[in-house]
Amino acid sequence: MKEKIIHRKKAAFSVEAAWVFGISLIILYILIAFSFTMYQETYDYIDATEADELNAVQTFRLVQEGKTVVSGLLEKSRYGE
Repeated sequence: MKEKIIHRKKAAFSVEAAWVFGISLIILYILIAFSFTMYQETYDYIDATEADELNAVQTFRLVQEGKTVVSGLLEKSRYGE
């Protein structure tokens, strides 16, 4: 009798593991497909935009300035200024 109960528990774990593994594979596939989609959209955008319009240094400086402004605002809000 005990052997049947132990066998059923082992089988339940096997079935649960199969579901978890299957769902994990589906999620992994979705993430990989999304990554390739984002890569292709980025590639198409850069290909469609002329090189003169893309100024990486200016964009980087604007992002850094934005981070400085946001961090300054956060500091002021933390100290109630």
